[in-house]
Amino acid sequence: MQTSTSHPFTAKRTSSPLSQPPVQSQYPTPPPPPVSTLKSVSKYYKIHSDSNHPWEELRAKISVLEAKRADDSQNVHELESRLASTETKSNSLQTDLIATRREIADSQQLAHLAKTRVIDAQEQLEMVMLDKEAAEERAELAETELEDVLAVLEVDNDVLKEGSIELSLSFWINTNLWVAYRGQHCG
Repeated sequence: MQTSTSHPFTAKRTSSPLSQPPVQSQYPTPPPPPVSTLKSVSKYYKIHSDSNHPWEELRAKISVLEAKRADDSQNVHELESRLASTETKSNSLQTDLIATRREIADSQQLAHLAKTRVIDAQEQLEMVMLDKEAAEERAELAETELEDVLAVLEVDNDVLKEGSIELSLSFWINTNLWVAYRGQHCG
């Protein structure tokens, strides 16, 4: 098989009888009939087949076969042309299919990545919500403790104020009594 650098399917087959030149006979042949259609050749064959010479009959058969071969050659050429066109379309579709498969794979990867990110974000949100609840509970406990400490301090402050007044009064009384006592005894 011959190879072609343009496309592997456009090479002509070497075993095809159409790829070889027609066989030349050593006897003179009558002028060939118009080869435009197979019907005209078969009419020519019927007209000339009545002759008595056996070679003329064979020549007529050869002419018919050559006409068939020419038609077949034309058909093969048309089919090869269609095949090349179909192969071009097939290659284009194959390229499109590969590109589409890649896009689908990329989209699936992106979807998977997005899904993973959403799951991670949900887990982080849950952790943040748990941390918030724990912080709120700690804040409530701290506020309760602060209120308790404030109440104790207010009580202590009231006690100290009363004690301070009593101390001041007691100090004042003791000081005045001392002054009066000294004044009476020392003076």
